Amino acid sequence: MANEIVADVAPGYDQVAAISDWIRREVRFDPNTLYGQMTATEVNLRREGVCRDLAHLGIALCRS
Repeated sequence: MANEIVADVAPGYDQVAAISDWIRREVRFDPNTLYGQMTATEVNLRREGVCRDLAHLGIALCRS
């Protein structure tokens, strides 16, 4: 999934920016989300979460 998001961008900063942009478009920030701590996979499936959840997804995508 990460490879698809960063397919057409230069390595490094541009890849991180592409992932951040994708998260802003595809995952809804909801301060009322109370699922407890979710894994990156759960955040991706639910497509919503709080800032910590979105950060977990971003980190997982960057690492992969």
